[in-house]
Amino acid sequence: MDTGVEELAYIEGRLQAVRLYEATNDSGVKDMLSRLIARDTMLQNQWLAAIKELEAKENIVIPSTFPRNLEKREVSHVLFNYSEGNESATGRWANGPSVDGEGQFQYVENPVAYGNKTKLKPAPLYIHNTLHSLLKNHTGKIPLNMC
Repeated sequence: MDTGVEELAYIEGRLQAVRLYEATNDSGVKDMLSRLIARDTMLQNQWLAAIKELEAKENIVIPSTFPRNLEKREVSHVLFNYSEGNESATGRWANGPSVDGEGQFQYVENPVAYGNKTKLKPAPLYIHNTLHSLLKNHTGKIPLNMC
């Protein structure tokens, strides 16, 4: 089970419930939402406790059973900036010792691609991908970002 995804789901759920709470004047709806918000508080705490328990057993990077010599260690602690601007360079995740204690965080402001752009075959039909014929606009061309 992916405990991190579970935690994020309850974060998002609580955020949406809080937004709805703030958007309504109906006392009955607010009462119901306050209960949902409280349950999401419990569930976030539950998943955070599970994450901490796993970290204590396995280390912070899970699974710990994958051999480190098989991963590309030169990028294990590197933040590649693909965002507009460079505000992410100032975060804890971009500088200083890594949380797992196995390296130093590094920040690369203008990353360079490691390989060439590939031309992928269309997905098999059982994947239910959007067909290129449906992506064409009125000029009959597929938008560049969809090629």
